[in-house]
Amino acid sequence: MAEVKSHSRSVRQGRVPTASFAARLRKVLVDGLKAAGIDADVRTEAVPTTRLHRVLVTARKFKQLPPSERQDLVWRIVGRHFNQEDQLLISMIVTLTPDEMAGK
Repeated sequence: MAEVKSHSRSVRQGRVPTASFAARLRKVLVDGLKAAGIDADVRTEAVPTTRLHRVLVTARKFKQLPPSERQDLVWRIVGRHFNQEDQLLISMIVTLTPDEMAGK
């Protein structure tokens, strides 16, 4: 909750509040993938004691793409909507199919 309380100070100092960043990141990826014809579930997780975020993107249509193409696609979407400084707040993006998530 500290991020919510310090929202005004964060904005003045040019930092993006964590909750707002995560919500924006999820929306950008869901919308960007939808525009590419891929319905995806996007989950974010704050990395404890840092300002970083982990991202998990699952989509059935990822089955048609090798992992490197999935990564290229999601990072291109991120690159179109976030400046370089904000991109550095993303520690990783994992792209899996639901079957891969289930260990199949």
